[in-house]
Amino acid sequence: MNEQDRRYLAAAADGVKRLLNARNAAPLRPAGLSPELQAFGEAFDDLLGQMEVLRHFAITLANGDLSYEAPPRQHLLDPLKQLQAHLRHLT
Repeated sequence: MNEQDRRYLAAAADGVKRLLNARNAAPLRPAGLSPELQAFGEAFDDLLGQMEVLRHFAITLANGDLSYEAPPRQHLLDPLKQLQAHLRHLT
């Protein structure tokens, strides 16, 4: 593991902490990582992006806005999509 890998992992851990504290965690855009960590970095960026969409969708629903169109094929959003559909049906 090189120094770039160590910095990336520290930034990734910070991103998780930011998400858990209900703050935005921007993708880290991995570059210059070792080949072993590069695939993880790309998948982790995808996860951060999906978690941000999940957070935004939950806030939108909590504020009573049922018009939000969630991006397709993001399975983390499925429970919120079902909730949105049920609330739309009730209203």
